[in-house]
Amino acid sequence: MSDNILREDFDGWTQLTLNRPDKLNSLTVEMFALLRSHIEDLAQSDGIGCVVLRGAGKCFSAGHDLGGIAEGEAPPSKGWHSETLRLLEKLPIPVVAAVHGHCYTGALEVALAADFIIASETARFGDTHAKFALTPVWG
Repeated sequence: MSDNILREDFDGWTQLTLNRPDKLNSLTVEMFALLRSHIEDLAQSDGIGCVVLRGAGKCFSAGHDLGGIAEGEAPPSKGWHSETLRLLEKLPIPVVAAVHGHCYTGALEVALAADFIIASETARFGDTHAKFALTPVWG
């Protein structure tokens, strides 16, 4: 399995790290599948009281991987990305998005699915869907 999302368990909390720093953690179908798998596991976990979601490298995430869109990526079903973010929203434990650097477009939708957003001084938020003729359908 890919290491595009890392999971680290600590004493009572879990950290999920978007791990494509060379691509500014741009989000792919594969990453959403990994995120969904981690969310489903966390929903069944005992002893985890909080989840922190962060990005590796210099930013949280630049958003949806436009290269994947251009290549014709195929999610498993219509609405699958938004279903995944609903699962994140419905986790029975608090989710904190720890945002630094870019948090644009699809990444903003991911961060908004968390219960809390903690933004560093370098955090920059933006909804750039219209710039790329995209519709914000994830969340």
